[in-house]
Amino acid sequence: MTKRDDDELLRAKEEAMKLEEELEFDKAIEKYKIAESILLPEDGSLERYGNLLYEFGELDEAKRIFEKLTKHTNDTETLLKLAQIYEELEEIDKALPIYTKLNKEKKIAELTDKAKLHKPNENIIKKFLELFSGREDVFAVQFEGGYRPVRRPMTSDDVSDHLAGKSTLGVYVLKGDSSVKFGAYDIDFSNQEVGIDNVTKLELCKSATKDLKEKLQYYNIKHVVEYSGNRGYHIWIFLNKTIPAYKLKILLEKIAEQVELPDGVNVEVFPKQAEHGGGLGNLIKVPLGVHRKTNNRCSFVNEDFEEIPKQLEFLLSIEPNNADEIETLYRELYDSAEDFESKQGMPNKIHRQRNISEKDRVKKILRQEIHTEQDRPYKIIAKGCHILSQIIDKIEKEAYITEEEERLLVQILSSTQNPKMQTTELLRRTINYSPKRLETLLANTSQMPIACEEIKKEIINSKIDLSLNRCNCKFSTSYNSPIAYIRDSEEKFFESIQINSIVKKIVDLNNEKFEIEKQIDSLKKIIAKRLGDKTEETTEWGKIVKNGDDVNIIL
Repeated sequence: MTKRDDDELLRAKEEAMKLEEELEFDKAIEKYKIAESILLPEDGSLERYGNLLYEFGELDEAKRIFEKLTKHTNDTETLLKLAQIYEELEEIDKALPIYTKLNKEKKIAELTDKAKLHKPNENIIKKFLELFSGREDVFAVQFEGGYRPVRRPMTSDDVSDHLAGKSTLGVYVLKGDSSVKFGAYDIDFSNQEVGIDNVTKLELCKSATKDLKEKLQYYNIKHVVEYSGNRGYHIWIFLNKTIPAYKLKILLEKIAEQVELPDGVNVEVFPKQAEHGGGLGNLIKVPLGVHRKTNNRCSFVNEDFEEIPKQLEFLLSIEPNNADEIETLYRELYDSAEDFESKQGMPNKIHRQRNISEKDRVKKILRQEIHTEQDRPYKIIAKGCHILSQIIDKIEKEAYITEEEERLLVQILSSTQNPKMQTTELLRRTINYSPKRLETLLANTSQMPIACEEIKKEIINSKIDLSLNRCNCKFSTSYNSPIAYIRDSEEKFFESIQINSIVKKIVDLNNEKFEIEKQIDSLKKIIAKRLGDKTEETTEWGKIVKNGDDVNIIL
């Protein structure tokens, strides 16, 4: 190396340190990279470079620098930083010996448990599969935008990858015979609440979780609590054998009804369904994995909502409830609810219910989930409407659609006979189905059926992943809408619709037209200024003709 090279390296080193002091960190890193060969532990320059790399997320490079530093020093701070880097890179086997050397007992316990997560033994996997035993022929894998079904039984390797953080699993709660071996409460905070910070949201969810826990303890129901990894908590209730899903569903709903929830807090009960109604059913994300949207580990928590140390030991200690006792409690709560209703002035109805068999009672519970072919106009519309057909196809194949696709589905079916029944039947087959969200969508949807042009506009503006290639329907009716595919629907619909709704639609369209015309006028004025003294100009789109301040485009 020549003296000139040495001078350039020395200059780069000096510039790097100066840039760092001036808070020009990106530029400082670039200069440090140039000067790396002459950075020294003795003058602190090598450590400064390593710290900058760490702070800006260049962990692999930071690891290399701190490994170089530890060859020259056993300084506690340097070793600790290297251990932290190893930990963040999930290199637990390298971080653990350093923490042991430094006697960091809390970190040793934490990482020992984490190491077990990366290499779970047979007992842990067996216990996990026993507890989270749902539908046998399919499970789901979470990604940042939702879930995808995997149509095969869950294996030991799947559980290992989940615990190691390589993938995140969800389980479909109902088994093939509409029975369940576990239930859960999902306590979350509504997306629609604004002006509340995340810390407050989580505290409100804690409050609701505590109240639910107290009720479960009152009824002697064993349960465990898990931080969901995002905005709330899951309360898990496990059984030693399966029971019909409707019994656990009703029991957990009856208990939840006894809790007054803070504003903005939602509680979903799993199982959501009493029996399979087509599709895959609803799923819930299982604990000890990494939430793909937030990258938070979903851990079991104690009474104070702090992470329980030695998560896998805690998993092995979980005791399921006696299923026979849960069924007995179901009957007690169900009958007590009937007694309450009879005191409210409905004795005849309740008395009749007491005289019917258990089988008839179940039929009554499930009746709302049973529909006949003639009640499903969405099937008729889907034969002609390529957009609806694509959405339904996604539901059938992937058990998942985006919220934008869900909104479009509701808009298309909102004018059919019994739109709530139609949309519920379809959406309950998706893994992200939310009855509350559906209620909100239905309440906010216009009485006027959505027009084909509005559907196209929505797809383009919201960048919805649906093809418009075959979206060229022509109707003989006075209003182009997918509802026209249902025979006599237009006549029946417009007999019932209020004139106010039609007028509102016209006003809304006129407002849109006014805004578009304003934009066109503004653009024409820009063209007129650009033309200057010229009266004509030819473009690839057609000829521009200027007449005073007015501009016409002849295509």
